[in-house]
Amino acid sequence: MPKSAVLTLFLLLPALVLQAGNAEAEDSVTVVSCAGEVTVTLPGDGGSFPCEPGQELKSGTSVATGEESFAELAFDRMEENTVRISENSRVFIRMNESGNIELVEGGLLTVLRNLPKGKTFRVRTPDAVCGARGTGWNTRASQGVTKASVFDGTVFMRGVNRDGTISETEVDIKEGYQRTILRYGDPGEMVPVPVGELRELKTQAGLLPGPKLSESADKARKLERHREGILYRRDEKRLESLRDKEDEAGPSGGSHKKFKVVH
Repeated sequence: MPKSAVLTLFLLLPALVLQAGNAEAEDSVTVVSCAGEVTVTLPGDGGSFPCEPGQELKSGTSVATGEESFAELAFDRMEENTVRISENSRVFIRMNESGNIELVEGGLLTVLRNLPKGKTFRVRTPDAVCGARGTGWNTRASQGVTKASVFDGTVFMRGVNRDGTISETEVDIKEGYQRTILRYGDPGEMVPVPVGELRELKTQAGLLPGPKLSESADKARKLERHREGILYRRDEKRLESLRDKEDEAGPSGGSHKKFKVVH
């Protein structure tokens, strides 16, 4: 082989490897972190199992979260483009033209820091498709209503037609604003995101100082365990009180006083 051909191959090899890595990253997503009750269900008859950090999820896989639970997924090897699945939510990894991830029910926080050039990230719900090329927003879907709240950049929104196709009507949602859409309808008017909610979203995304989602979830779990301990101790005291009353009542249910015998 001529030296020039060898040199050309040597120069192109890193680019080919990088492209292969990107292609692999686009075919699956990685679990960055999770806490609480999070279940992964593989497509077909692949079965279900608890979610764990480091797992790679292929297209068609679903992830469901329970009370006070969450999961964070990365759509690239550098973990710069992520979604955080809120509690009591269910999503499907799609990786197709209509969306990268489908939110069936619940909430999804999307943070895009470095999408490949020309790529658009889409979140699909039963009612809408929301997407962008580099921004951050929160999507909530429940009972035929989808709301998208933007805390960084600009997001587009489209409705879903009755036949499942995506509507041609597209509107933008600017930073600090949100839109709501009903199933088979058009996006509603753009209204400001409440100040407290906007701050919370930016904090969870790491745009403002404060506890991130994983830290907040850990704090919530500790608080819940503390509350459970208090309730347990209260129940124990109630049981002791009932036992004392039963002892005083005696077998026949009448009054039965205890006397201390003095010798």
